[in-house]
Amino acid sequence: MKKFIAIALILTLLLCLVACEPDKKDNASNTDTPSQSQQTPTQPTDPEQTPTDEVTTVTITCNGNTLEMQLADTVSATEFYNTLKEGDITISMREYGGFEMVGGLGFSLQRDDKQTTTSVGDVVLYSGNQIVIFYGSNSWAYTRLGKISNVTVQQLLDFFGSSNADVTFSTSTQQ
Repeated sequence: MKKFIAIALILTLLLCLVACEPDKKDNASNTDTPSQSQQTPTQPTDPEQTPTDEVTTVTITCNGNTLEMQLADTVSATEFYNTLKEGDITISMREYGGFEMVGGLGFSLQRDDKQTTTSVGDVVLYSGNQIVIFYGSNSWAYTRLGKISNVTVQQLLDFFGSSNADVTFSTSTQQ
């Protein structure tokens, strides 16, 4: 009987230790976050303040070219938009997996990850602190930020120009 209690106690302790271990995927993604080159906001603005119906796009600039991203209807997209009103954000992005460009924000946004299959032009938040722009497809849990409409794979590849690019996000209503 004492052996049974001892084994049960050891199994319970092991289960507690495993349950308390930090998520290695989140930690790994946070260690390789590229720096933000122009502005580092201390705190995003009020996430309850939503964009007006007139301004629902964000301008994305890279290598002298621009694209327009239609904002998603998510708290994260609104929080990102409100942060952009304080000033442009430039992110060093890198190609990953042959289907996306990814770069660290330098700060975190609220997440509402949902299993998603992405397509060309999707812009999502990964791990709360990285932006991903897809020129291919992937299935994973992301928070939608927006969509670059009417763009082809080749147009996005030409837009980025290489496997590493500085990409600037802005809105015309900066204060």
